[in-house]
Amino acid sequence: MFKLLESHEIYAAIFLFLFLISVSIKVCGQLIGFYRRNFALKWLHLVGDLRKFSGGIESRQEINRLLDSLEEASIFKVICGLDISPAFRSELIRLHNTGLIRISDFKLISPYLFFKDGVFLIKIKFIYRLMAWFTLLFGVAIIFYGGVVMVVLHQSGSLLADAVGAFILIVSIFLAYGVSQDFRNYKRLVLIKKKMKI
Repeated sequence: MFKLLESHEIYAAIFLFLFLISVSIKVCGQLIGFYRRNFALKWLHLVGDLRKFSGGIESRQEINRLLDSLEEASIFKVICGLDISPAFRSELIRLHNTGLIRISDFKLISPYLFFKDGVFLIKIKFIYRLMAWFTLLFGVAIIFYGGVVMVVLHQSGSLLADAVGAFILIVSIFLAYGVSQDFRNYKRLVLIKKKMKI
């Protein structure tokens, strides 16, 4: 069994490296999201404290409007993890209220939302389309590799080799699912874009 693994050790190392990279990226993304939400919560507390000093005087209406804007931006950042302009924020909320998008789509759609001729549009660039299809093909290749390794290990006739092969296939399926996230996001964007044109 180990001779079979040794003949594929370069591929196994690449496979393991890609798996660790994808897990690391996901964990880093979650840590960054946690930090941003925590930072936004601190802003909310700060705005609450500043309101105590800004009330009651007419000349401070501009400051109160600024605090309202900061409060709204901080709440939106805590809920969605986005720091975007008020116009884009309002458009995302409007799209959500019409039932076109979910709150979970806010982060997905915001980089592709553009204002043109008084209308908000979704513009998907060619490079993003290319990368989306590449991630799908890469995911399929990972599953194929996992299947080939499982078949090769199964030919040794060992129960341990079968278990290792099955484990590699399962890990490759999870890795392919993670790698193909861009493709799933792309398909969701295309669907939202079609709905916006209706």
